[in-house]
Amino acid sequence: MPALYFTVFDLDQGMDHDSRENLILRGLVEYKLVNDTELKVDNLGADIGVSFSSMLQQQRRKVEDYKLVNDSTELAVENLGADVGVSFSSTQRGGKTDNPVNPFDLTGKQQRRAVMAKFPQGKGFSIAWTEAHFAGMQGRNLLFAGAFSLGCKLEGSCTSYTCPEGFALRTMAEFLVCDHNPCNDQDLYTCCYGA
Repeated sequence: MPALYFTVFDLDQGMDHDSRENLILRGLVEYKLVNDTELKVDNLGADIGVSFSSMLQQQRRKVEDYKLVNDSTELAVENLGADVGVSFSSTQRGGKTDNPVNPFDLTGKQQRRAVMAKFPQGKGFSIAWTEAHFAGMQGRNLLFAGAFSLGCKLEGSCTSYTCPEGFALRTMAEFLVCDHNPCNDQDLYTCCYGA
């Protein structure tokens, strides 16, 4: 299997100040965040264990191999090793109205609440997602995809295009990709239909 890119979106929390969503990724070799991420990142090191003694040992092994890439727009941790774990925790409140619908057309807020990880070819990995301290019983969304706009060519979505008079935006516009970014008049018939 070639290297796998896996992105988790919408790491946010509820109204209770103690509520959190947390994602732990193990086996990754790299992760990418926007420079102004809202996520709290903790490098857990290798051999994340389930016993108390392994947790104590864990505190002595921290990943320190940080470097900025792509002109300081992203933060990446590279060459971490197969057993390394990294925890990403929410720090800001969110709701269903700010959930992304297209991984290639994210708002700034949606990018700040996403992380993309690279898992090496032919290696195992694990992903754990938890939520805690939410007020009352409620559902939470776990949104994920492959690579997203931080790691791939940006694409324009028809939701960013304003149809001219006499035209209406197509149904499911959030899933329609323009030939240009941002969408322009050459994308008229991709995004709109005559009304």
